[in-house]
Amino acid sequence: MEHIKNPQSTTTAQQMAYTERLVIELSDPGLREDALRVLSIVLAFVCPFLMSFIGFTINLNLKGVVICFTMIQIVYVILCQHRFV
Repeated sequence: MEHIKNPQSTTTAQQMAYTERLVIELSDPGLREDALRVLSIVLAFVCPFLMSFIGFTINLNLKGVVICFTMIQIVYVILCQHRFV
């Protein structure tokens, strides 16, 4: 299997062809070992970015929940003040 040396310099078509070859090799028992080795190298490179993105997404979601509850609390306080005035 021909390995991509610099993923940033490849075109989308080259990356798709490489991915297709990798999937074909994963399905072939004779080529599976090499394909798994390549995949483990790719995952080792991608995982820190992926985990950072997931952490960032969770952080944004939690901030959204906190903002929503804060807004609900403000509306509730305003409604209570008007009801008792």
